[in-house]
Amino acid sequence: MFGGAAFAIVGVLFLLSAIHVFTATLYQSLFGTLPNTSLAGIAFVVFAASLLAVLTGTRLGPRRAIASTATVLALCTLGFTAIRQEWIDLVLAAAAIVAGTQWLALLHAARPAGRPSPFAIALPAALAIDLALRAVAATVPVVAAPPPLAIPLVIVAALLFLAGGIAVLGEPLTWSTSGPRGALGLLAVGPLLLSAETGATNGAQLALAGGIGLDGGPSTQIGLLVAGIGIAAGAFVLARGLPARPAAAAAITAGAALLWLHVPILSLAAGGAFAAGVLIAAAILVSAPQKEAASPWLAVLGLGVGWVLFVAGTFVHYAYFANLEALWLMTAAVVVAVLLIPPSPLPRRRPGQRSQAHR
Repeated sequence: MFGGAAFAIVGVLFLLSAIHVFTATLYQSLFGTLPNTSLAGIAFVVFAASLLAVLTGTRLGPRRAIASTATVLALCTLGFTAIRQEWIDLVLAAAAIVAGTQWLALLHAARPAGRPSPFAIALPAALAIDLALRAVAATVPVVAAPPPLAIPLVIVAALLFLAGGIAVLGEPLTWSTSGPRGALGLLAVGPLLLSAETGATNGAQLALAGGIGLDGGPSTQIGLLVAGIGIAAGAFVLARGLPARPAAAAAITAGAALLWLHVPILSLAAGGAFAAGVLIAAAILVSAPQKEAASPWLAVLGLGVGWVLFVAGTFVHYAYFANLEALWLMTAAVVVAVLLIPPSPLPRRRPGQRSQAHR
């Protein structure tokens, strides 16, 4: 079980790093050279390629499909961490996204019979680790840190990824599906990550909304601290087996609404609630009950459409001068999915109790 969790957590961190590098490099290298619609088209093609996971999975089978996409993800991440050349980084990050989004869908859909998705633990854990790493490195992603620091860290992570993958692929894997309502939860994963990146775990945004400044230094660190407190609160809800779905929906709705009102101090505190809701939702959206299936097509479709929504929301928000309506729609999609996804048998440990489903 530890091997599966490590494999999933490190893989999600690699994917998040690739997304950061790709989006930043795309705009830095081509903004002003190509129209915004062309940049959006490039991003759309890269993220929509996640839908090709159906072909990868059916042609290679669960074990070889996961192994091949994981290998490409790890090698490309190590490549853009070490090379640091604009166009090469853009190509490697794009390849990492294509492989990483397919890997995520395939690993979610392929598992030993009766076992829950590793991403119910890995997705919230990766969001928490990513926030902590950015706070320690003054908001600089690990892959963009000085090479003497970044390269050894990524190599160690890749070795952990390899070890976890060996543990996962050593077990018999079968395709599974969570049905249409479960696919709705997967569809909301992309919007959830956009909501986190632009609000819930964005220290600068929390500081700006809370009226404490936008200096990129102390105020941002305060925003990250508040987000971290929210992440810890969300983890407490999950660990104690409290009603997760209503807690996530309420925290996201109230937190996001108050955050975007930009009320001094109150909006800063609301960002913590928003972060708590995002963490809880990250566990809920990928934990719907599963049954055996002939192929991974439903999981691939749900996550693939979610990535397309991620690109659409990102394009509208940034291309139209911080358009908030796009973020409101993405956040609303997450809340709806959280409330409609079937209750999960995923264990929630608490003293004297063996397990408890989401309520």
